Amino acid sequence: MKMRIALAFIALGAAACQPNEPSEGGSGTQLRDSAGIRIVENSRPPDGSRLGWRIGPGPAVSIGQREGEDPYLFASATDATTLRDSMPVAERFPVFSSVIADALNHLWIGEYEVPGEEREGVLWTVVDPGGRVLGFVETPERLEIYEIGDDFILGRVRDELDVEYIQVWPLERSDG
Repeated sequence: MKMRIALAFIALGAAACQPNEPSEGGSGTQLRDSAGIRIVENSRPPDGSRLGWRIGPGPAVSIGQREGEDPYLFASATDATTLRDSMPVAERFPVFSSVIADALNHLWIGEYEVPGEEREGVLWTVVDPGGRVLGFVETPERLEIYEIGDDFILGRVRDELDVEYIQVWPLERSDG
């Protein structure tokens, strides 16, 4: 997303640096300059105008199922992209996926789940305020942490039907 925004600003900047064009473009397009920024205004195309473009009668690929194996069951897909076929699988993965500070200034570092090696909960490496690694804590499956207090974890859980629950889990800190 950041890359798209940056490219949009680069494109806008490049367009603004172009020499002045006539103030009237084609098909109801108005071009003007405002403090060095090129403004393009377009009116709605006429109702009967259609491009010669065509979309096929059905999808070329459809991924998703109502029932079946987990990789084919989607709950809230927010994006997708296509990759070329020789596209190599990543050789390296991030070490962690998130970092949360708790009420006692410990850092909880969520380990990145390598595809194919997922575990039920998230495995956290806990680091004390002095920077020493204390060990691991695994949080319950599907728990998205919002806050870690001195004796509790507050978060959201979604069940298998995608129903949300806000839950407070007790946290007992001990040395053993």
